[in-house]
Amino acid sequence: MTRPPPVAAVAAGVALAVLVAVEVTRATAPPVAPVDPSTFLDPAALQAALDHRTPLRWVAVAAALLRAGTAIAVVWWVARRRGAGVVAGRLRLLRVGLAAAALWAATDLVRVPLRLWAWRRAVDVGLSTQELAGWARDWLVESVPYWIGVALAVAGAAWVRERWPTAWVPIAGVAGGVVGAVLVVLSPLLFEPLLFDLRPLEPGGLRDGIDELVERTGGGGDADVLVADASRRTTASNAYVSGIAATRRIVLYDTLIDEAPEGEVLAIVAHELGHDLHHDVERAAVSLVAVAVLTAWAVDRVVAGRLTGADGRVSTRGAVTAIGLVVVLAVVFGPVERWSSRRAEAAADAAALALLEDPGDYGSMLRGLARRNLSDPAPPPWAVGLFHSHPPIASRIARAASGQAP
Repeated sequence: MTRPPPVAAVAAGVALAVLVAVEVTRATAPPVAPVDPSTFLDPAALQAALDHRTPLRWVAVAAALLRAGTAIAVVWWVARRRGAGVVAGRLRLLRVGLAAAALWAATDLVRVPLRLWAWRRAVDVGLSTQELAGWARDWLVESVPYWIGVALAVAGAAWVRERWPTAWVPIAGVAGGVVGAVLVVLSPLLFEPLLFDLRPLEPGGLRDGIDELVERTGGGGDADVLVADASRRTTASNAYVSGIAATRRIVLYDTLIDEAPEGEVLAIVAHELGHDLHHDVERAAVSLVAVAVLTAWAVDRVVAGRLTGADGRVSTRGAVTAIGLVVVLAVVFGPVERWSSRRAEAAADAAALALLEDPGDYGSMLRGLARRNLSDPAPPPWAVGLFHSHPPIASRIARAASGQAP
């Protein structure tokens, strides 16, 4: 009789099928040839953008290599160190989780000099308005929740692994993914207030225009629109949609409202509503669950022999090795996630062009963002593939010029 496939393999297959389904059913936009950057940036602005962004490409390469290299080095060091085996005591699982979180923190800390250098350049070109203390606070606010999350996730996964050694992959993976998805829903309430002071957008022409856009999407005219005090840290303009269902909101940077004409602000809101139309936040939440299951499966396949001691308990050495693998996988497969993101952003651009009464505002908005944010005007294909979550600005302006909508 043929033995059924292991539970872990079945779970991984289902998770992979879910990821494929998310991409196959995603709204897409046809590719466009980028315009010449000199058509939307004058020579001085073009040179300023190139001077600022070109070195940052190599900083991104160095950061990725440093992150993966640190993870590998720590795993190697722990593997050779005596006493990094099974721990005992009432807080045993927490200690296992903390050991794994320490590795994750180490991969963040070694990149701090690069982050500081990038911040200093942003200050020099006028993109950052922060002092060092403010930058350090933001870095901690962004980093520490991840460290806590890793510690708790590993402790929980270790507990599941010890109790259900043959079925732990789907149990731990789905549980971890669901928790991550819940945090996506709650992020507007838990994390955004740590970074921004948010206030409702005041009634007026802009608010009325946003309500009209929302009505065109079929979502009614009562969108929760907030303004973030981004100007205390940057001069760059941006907007985003966050949350799901009751926590969903549109957030506009105050720099965008202060610097851009109303038509351009409405254009960027239309882009964010395009994400809403395509359910991109919900897709991200579903993908998070599938990725968690696949990650647990990879750990089970690669680290299985080193995950536990002779008594079946997860060891600190095993936990650190597992998180080291997760970090390396995150670096290796990061370009895949960014490819998916670029597809979603291109589709949101196309949806925005269909929503706007004057699609010309969209091109104006993109040209304004390119100037204010010193956007990389002509990144090489390798940089786009590795690091860009959005299509290059020259490609987005080409789509706006063509008036290309679904």
